[in-house]
Amino acid sequence: IIDAHYAAIAKVGMARDITSLGLGESEAAKFKSGYSRSMKDAIAAGEVCSAVDAMEVLDVDASELLRRCLEAGYEKLRSGLYCARLEGGKSGQIFVLNGFYARMREKFTAPGVVVNWFVVRFQEADLPWSQFRSSVIGATNPVD
Repeated sequence: IIDAHYAAIAKVGMARDITSLGLGESEAAKFKSGYSRSMKDAIAAGEVCSAVDAMEVLDVDASELLRRCLEAGYEKLRSGLYCARLEGGKSGQIFVLNGFYARMREKFTAPGVVVNWFVVRFQEADLPWSQFRSSVIGATNPVD
């Protein structure tokens, strides 16, 4: 359910085949601008990977990957697609796509964690979606 809810970022963060992500010219231009390296060359060199692959390459857990990505900073390549350059891998550097997702996902899938959801109905004429979203549902990222 978590991967379905966060479909766009999950697809990238959990991808085993980077070439299946449909990265285009716009993303490549932003990658080149941020890293002074061609995305095509980086992919060909095996330097571009998802969060799940980065944990294996770097031999780290989700929390450590998140820490390293936050420390390195992200380049936004498009909505739902963020890249961080980290030290490691065969060439000495890897570019991690959505490196935050593994830790985010872990918060919902760890043993003992329970995810509750509700099916609700409301009259949009009486309570517009934007008001329902902000007043009834509340913050997307509440304090842990």
